[in-house]
Amino acid sequence: MEGDSSNTRPALLSSDKSIDSTQAPTALEASVNPVGEPDPIQEIPISMLDVHTPHETTRTWKDFFIHVAIITIGLLIAIGLEQTVALVHHRHLNQQLEQQMRAVFISDLQLDENNYKLLSDFRAYLVELRAAIDARVHGQSSVQSPSPNDSRMAVFLINPNLAPYESAKENGSVAWLASSSIRLYNRIALGRDLALAARDGWYEAAGAMQAFQEKFVDSPGSLMMGQIGTAPNLAVLSGAELTEYLTLVSAMVKKTDLVAARLHIFDVECRALLNGVRDENDLVKIIVRGASDGVDLTTMSPTTR
Repeated sequence: MEGDSSNTRPALLSSDKSIDSTQAPTALEASVNPVGEPDPIQEIPISMLDVHTPHETTRTWKDFFIHVAIITIGLLIAIGLEQTVALVHHRHLNQQLEQQMRAVFISDLQLDENNYKLLSDFRAYLVELRAAIDARVHGQSSVQSPSPNDSRMAVFLINPNLAPYESAKENGSVAWLASSSIRLYNRIALGRDLALAARDGWYEAAGAMQAFQEKFVDSPGSLMMGQIGTAPNLAVLSGAELTEYLTLVSAMVKKTDLVAARLHIFDVECRALLNGVRDENDLVKIIVRGASDGVDLTTMSPTTR
């Protein structure tokens, strides 16, 4: 009986018996850790840095006003920095414009020196021609007429330049100039415009005189383009034609005087700013004094008292 009972009792695992590592896992082990699959790695989310206002609630009026004050101060600092940068930039633009205008004034003065020389020579030619015509009108032929192709007829005027100021007006940067500077530049721009208007009148008078000459002699050169024209022979002109010619030449003399006078006023304004004038009233006084002094009609140089 005892031997039978021992046969029915389950065998115990001996401590000396090694465990086979290749033994198939049980169903429970396979469900917990499937064969051939590594243990899953759990990802730990990392919170992003988020800048935000404190989550503390505003509980009192004091906290509320402190919060508003902080925001207001921040905005004021930002606006102040922006305005400071803009002010520095605009000041730089103003200084740059001032330097450019000084260079333009110096260049215009140099160009007008050549304009005066051309106008002076042309006026001397006109005076000689007028004297010869007037002598013929009065029946005198002793006065020598200038050469029909006198080189003094070639007058090509260079117009004054205010490009930096005009560019500043177009792009709106002139608004950042001081009001006193804007008034000064406007005054000079007006003087330049008046000089250009006088020049246009000079061109019209030159065209009328040359149209009269063209009735008697073909002239390929154009006075309006600074070229040498061809004057007619006074001996072939009638009394009426001489009178008409005298009127045209006399008008040309006065138009030449006006161009020279307007250029002189413009030059007076340029020199005043180069010499440091910063007030429009002071500039006007200088302009009036320059206009009363005038220009020497024989040399086209400023007269002195």
